[in-house]
Amino acid sequence: MKKLFAILTLCFSLMIVPLTEARAEGAADIGYAVGSGFGTLMYTPLKLASAVFMGVTGGISLMGTVLAGAEQHSIDFVKLGMSGDWWVAPDHLSGDRQFHFMESP
Repeated sequence: MKKLFAILTLCFSLMIVPLTEARAEGAADIGYAVGSGFGTLMYTPLKLASAVFMGVTGGISLMGTVLAGAEQHSIDFVKLGMSGDWWVAPDHLSGDRQFHFMESP
């Protein structure tokens, strides 16, 4: 029961972020807000998995690059994984703002 409550709380919190960015002036804005909430539920776990993978990979490569004096490449790789949008906003769906999975540091 506690796991179900934790999952539902996480899902609800992921949907609140896009809804707070919505301007509820019309049906289209509400549709964008609901769509961004559901898009966020699908996208954020994938972004988290990508960020963790790039963080671990960057950490492993850091062990080899420190000795060579090129640790900045590993740090840039980790920053690349952590950058970008972490949720889908209504502005992304309406085309007002460009969506970035990753941004170069």
